Amino acid sequence: RHDSDLDAFGMYSQERDTGYNFIQLGVQGYLQQGVLNFLTGSYYIKLSTYQKGSKAQESMLTISRAFTTHLKQNNTTPKLFQVFPGEGKCSNTEQYVAHNFLGYSFLNSAYTVLYKDSSAFKIFVIETTMPEKATTMLSEYLNAVPKKAVTKLTAEKYEILDPHIGVIELQVLSRYVCGII
Repeated sequence: RHDSDLDAFGMYSQERDTGYNFIQLGVQGYLQQGVLNFLTGSYYIKLSTYQKGSKAQESMLTISRAFTTHLKQNNTTPKLFQVFPGEGKCSNTEQYVAHNFLGYSFLNSAYTVLYKDSSAFKIFVIETTMPEKATTMLSEYLNAVPKKAVTKLTAEKYEILDPHIGVIELQVLSRYVCGII
């Protein structure tokens, strides 16, 4: 059990793989041979068995459905993912990173989604509690990379050649730091 639905989603989203066999259970789950992991509200539940075959898989499904019914949790994906564009979006790539996004201790509460067009890219939104915090977060990031790596595109938009990540475009919109990697 995590502190919040969002934290549970974050852990689940970091551990799932886009190639898994996803099932409709709670918010989402996946069923592989001997493994059934799923998310329901603030609970990230992992079941496993050494038993093989359809009876073992069906037993894990039965147990998981009982957990979901008993726990009576909110079974929705975090709301902020609704603002991400649908076109080009890769299925099951939504992630929430609570701390140390991109390896920086001051980048927290990041929502990310992978996209594929002529090349792959990731869109992220970092949520803060107020606009001043978003501006401070951007300033900390700009101070963490070499000055020659920063190009100011407009008054609010920057392009950064991060030595660890690559090219990032970002800007502050109200209480959000938004970007593309």
